[in-house]
Amino acid sequence: MRRFVPAAIVAALALTVFAIPASARIDHHFSVIAKQVASHQHGEVFAFREQLFQIDNPDNQVGNDRVRCRQVGDKFRCKAVVNFNGEVGGFGSLRVNGNIGRGDNRLNVLGGTGDFAGVAGKVITRGRFLDFDLVR
Repeated sequence: MRRFVPAAIVAALALTVFAIPASARIDHHFSVIAKQVASHQHGEVFAFREQLFQIDNPDNQVGNDRVRCRQVGDKFRCKAVVNFNGEVGGFGSLRVNGNIGRGDNRLNVLGGTGDFAGVAGKVITRGRFLDFDLVR
């Protein structure tokens, strides 16, 4: 019985290590180009969708997003879901929110799914470019 307990612990640890999917690896720092494909506005609330493309290959779509913003003073309070196909960053989606306006271009990452499960971080908007800085 004494030999069985250490062997069972080693076996359990080995299973745990091999159970972690290889695809759960993410790029912690990456950027994409966003191209708006649809939008609509209702009062002070507007929503839009974008396709996301690789920086070094602007013809290769690597994801998309859905954004909803509400004007608050001279800023926009925005929420978004960003989906990636695995070619850049990882495979899955990220939930982000924050304020966009003069001198404020940061969205906070609230969590994600797929490879992005358990991540946090920020997204910096620079015109058509989105810079992702993620931590796990």
